Amino acid sequence: MRPVTHQELGVEPGAVMLSEILEQPDVWARLCRDPEVAHVAGTLRRRAPRVLMTVARGSSANAALYGRYLAQLRNGLVTAEVMPSVHTIHGRDVFGPECCLVAVSQSGASPDVVSAVERARAAGATTLAITNDPTSELARAAELVLAMGAGVERAVAATKSYTASVLALRLVSGALAGEDTGDRTRLAGDLAAAFERTVTGTGQLLVRWLEVFEGAASAHLVARGPNLATAKEGALKLTETSALVAQGWSAAEILHGPIASVGTGTPVLCLDDGLAQDSVASVAAAATARGAEVLPVAVPHGTALSELDAVTVGVVPLQILARELAVGRGLDPDRPQGLTKVTRTR
Repeated sequence: MRPVTHQELGVEPGAVMLSEILEQPDVWARLCRDPEVAHVAGTLRRRAPRVLMTVARGSSANAALYGRYLAQLRNGLVTAEVMPSVHTIHGRDVFGPECCLVAVSQSGASPDVVSAVERARAAGATTLAITNDPTSELARAAELVLAMGAGVERAVAATKSYTASVLALRLVSGALAGEDTGDRTRLAGDLAAAFERTVTGTGQLLVRWLEVFEGAASAHLVARGPNLATAKEGALKLTETSALVAQGWSAAEILHGPIASVGTGTPVLCLDDGLAQDSVASVAAAATARGAEVLPVAVPHGTALSELDAVTVGVVPLQILARELAVGRGLDPDRPQGLTKVTRTR
């Protein structure tokens, strides 16, 4: 049976993605109220792991990157990214009791991520699953589970589940650093206010952004530090939905060769990156000299949100851009051709 089209349903392509973008503050508020955050943090404090490892794919891998920055900057932990093929293909393990493995997965269904958790737990590591499905195979495999609570996400391109996973990592890190329920309540309010400012500000910039992207086949997104996760996730959203090749780069890394692919008219989105702003500005100058169209993307820093906290909201302008660009190109960002919501890799 063929799928029912948006036209047959009387629904505009991208309507589901837009709805899920706008749901995000409600998801964040629920997650900030979840008592499981304190339970997970308390267990981690008692275990006192020396190394925090992450395993994830796709959007979840971008969230996990942010989690590793958090663990180093806020919690003083050594971090590492698990490469699942080391055990699924090569049969080697690197887990032990001194480790905490955090697995991030919207569906909790990818076999290689589940396998990593199973093997880590068998080796005595503490295992935490951050997933949108608390009944998933991943949740059953892990010792600790923190549910994103994003509700059903119908658009293939992750939006609310991505920011929920980012916030879940932020909340656990904060609780480990001594934050309490009151701190989490205040954070929820600050995030909601920043979301409203960000949506309004993005609406004022969209016309210019869409002009720059008209006809573009590629784009680069640049950040440094925790917002590298935002650059990579924004690039993934554009690639998934809008039939262009977008890449997210560290402001340091792009100057080591990839800047050569920047030419006249290439969109280069530079994230306002707080302490790393000078590094990002140097890329903007180099890209401008090559004839690129450089677009600043303002992440909502300010008195209410710290640089680390703003990462949850920082991807919202890029989510909106991806949705609007896809619709403008006659594509359906809710159901990009050839992609499915759950991808199972081994």
